[in-house]
Amino acid sequence: MPQWFENPPPCRTRRGEARRQRLLDAAAEVFMEQGYAGASVNEIVRRAGGSMSTLYRLFGSKLGLFEAMIAQRTEAVFAPFEADGVWTDDVEASLLAYGRHIQSRLVEGDAVEIFRLVVSERGEDRERIQSFFYDAGPRRGQRLLADYLRTQVEKGRLRAMDCDMAACQFIDMTRAPFYYRLLFGDPPGQAERERALQQALALFLHGARAFREGPV
Repeated sequence: MPQWFENPPPCRTRRGEARRQRLLDAAAEVFMEQGYAGASVNEIVRRAGGSMSTLYRLFGSKLGLFEAMIAQRTEAVFAPFEADGVWTDDVEASLLAYGRHIQSRLVEGDAVEIFRLVVSERGEDRERIQSFFYDAGPRRGQRLLADYLRTQVEKGRLRAMDCDMAACQFIDMTRAPFYYRLLFGDPPGQAERERALQQALALFLHGARAFREGPV
């Protein structure tokens, strides 16, 4: 990862932060309209205002701007569940809260558009883009849940299991009933989302509390 992205220049003023945010917002619009390879940094600067030199000073490159845009959106999704006290020993309540949050971000945000953008990329930066997205998004979400499940296994509230796999399974259960529909522009209503989540939770906890390692 380039040094400029590991240690981006700080925005020390409100004006500087506002300028950076305008570039990120304009970048999101252009990337989702034109794809990564087809997006023009000139068009991003035109929409955001400012100058090309500011864009390169803040983000280093078009790829850096794209990664910063993805990082900002995934931070908004997962940072709330990295705070102290969010996960509790009430396993059912914790899983419900996490499942509802993931569902709402999937349905109400631009997650589907970003997913389409990332998987459709075919340019020279494809591998870097897809790897960065996976690490910042799906893998981060799975790791958060897996760490929580491991804690509950250690406390004896859940049976021993492959917690990384179990995290993926729970997340997929909460979204699988309507994920493809979302991709094709048919979002589910709140009642359907809640029904899917409640059933996923019941199935997951039944297995997690009765699970034994080894063949069934």
